[in-house]
Amino acid sequence: MEGLGGDDRHGLTYDEAVAYYEAQRVRRLPVDVDAYPTADGVRYALIWLDNSEGVDWRLHLSLSGVGFSAAFDSYAATLRTLVVDSVTAGSEQRYAGIWLGNPGGRQFRMRRDLTALEYSNWWRRYVDEGFREIGFERYETAQGTRYATVWRQSSGRPQWALRGLVDQRVKEELDNFLVPGISVAVVQDGEVKYLRGFGDADVEAGVWLDSGHVLRTASVSKAVAGVLTMRLYEMGEITSVYDPTGTYLPGLLPAQHAHTIEQLVSNRGCVRHYESKLADPDPDLVEKDQTLQTIHFGSALEPAEIIWDDHMVNGCAIGTDNNYSTHGYTILGAALESAAGTLLPDLVRQVLTDACGLGTLRPEDLTDSGVRRSKIYNKDNTVATPDENTWSILGAGMESSVADLAGFGAKLLAGQIISPLAAEYMWSGTGWGYSYGWQVDSQTDEDGDTYRRVWKSGGQLGADSYLQLYPDDGIVVAVLSNRRGATDGDPDSHDASAVGRDVGGFILDSLP
Repeated sequence: MEGLGGDDRHGLTYDEAVAYYEAQRVRRLPVDVDAYPTADGVRYALIWLDNSEGVDWRLHLSLSGVGFSAAFDSYAATLRTLVVDSVTAGSEQRYAGIWLGNPGGRQFRMRRDLTALEYSNWWRRYVDEGFREIGFERYETAQGTRYATVWRQSSGRPQWALRGLVDQRVKEELDNFLVPGISVAVVQDGEVKYLRGFGDADVEAGVWLDSGHVLRTASVSKAVAGVLTMRLYEMGEITSVYDPTGTYLPGLLPAQHAHTIEQLVSNRGCVRHYESKLADPDPDLVEKDQTLQTIHFGSALEPAEIIWDDHMVNGCAIGTDNNYSTHGYTILGAALESAAGTLLPDLVRQVLTDACGLGTLRPEDLTDSGVRRSKIYNKDNTVATPDENTWSILGAGMESSVADLAGFGAKLLAGQIISPLAAEYMWSGTGWGYSYGWQVDSQTDEDGDTYRRVWKSGGQLGADSYLQLYPDDGIVVAVLSNRRGATDGDPDSHDASAVGRDVGGFILDSLP
């Protein structure tokens, strides 16, 4: 609006403001209004600009709450809210507002009389939904300080055709299984199509979950580990993915750990998994696993040395048999740490988090209170006390916001973390259905067309996680929750994987 003439006044009584309105309205439009208390009563301030384009507008100075709602509803189809303000006049709260023509049809949002917590919750919700704040007011009421806020659409997310379907699917999951919170992100062809948190990050405090809250990624960490392995190879820190793991960890028993880096990161190293999952577990190893989850380790070598002399999987052929093992990723972490000469927590942050701009995607460090984490919950929805994950950073010890997890997938597809050639080898070069931390398969849409899919799910205390990519179609879906789900065998619990697959199905069905 550069070069436009204008006018402004303040300290006006209601009658003076009305007279000022009459003088200006013929050729100008209002762009700001403030109502505020003084010792002499309510006063008004107004700013006007020349209305050279003939924009339609409405101005109200002193509406009751009911009157403001009626005005808002009557204008919503053709005018957008620009400004909301409020002031206590005697025993009544009065509201002022400006509405402008909305010829472009961009969506807008308005909230008033919000507490500080409500304002914070809605602020983050609207950012997720693709709006920017264009108006903010703070005012006093008989109930205390309140806030009004106005938002305008700033991205295509509010108009994404599948938004309603995704909202409905996640709400069903939340309601059917009483999950405290679920967050979802969708990226398509490098563009963020959907961001949203559902439920709460802190139930007791009433803090809504949003796409920026950090949650546990659980075993989705293994997919991150596969990418880290490839990145270190392309950086020259690992000579070859076919190197024996013992090349970087001389303390390994060569006859027992005769696996390569590639075999280890693809669950073909025959390293044991959680002992408690065996039909006839060794009580000492069960206790060892439990103890590992109580210790904060500063390196990957420390926990690896504790477990690498344990029994291998009975009857498992290294390099041939697929045997799922979080413990194998603990040994992998020690090997990568040794190869790079940097402690694993620092290595992940330097090589992935910081170098690739992945924000919150990094090893979980419970001593870092600066992270905006969601609380995590037990199956009965009581608040859980987090266990330590530093013993297996690459197996189950990463954390991320859903926005950054989806961003990781998008940057991976764009060749911004590892080369497209390395990514393609990671998913198809081995010929294995589970390769470099990723499950590789396909999904069929409603027309019978088949799409290649790579994914990883995870579940642990206070977390159910899922990351799914369609490498040939530029699609990324990420789902995180703050309570463990069906991944531990409970059919009556929620399932982040099912949500992610359904969301992916919606997108596939919409493709031409």
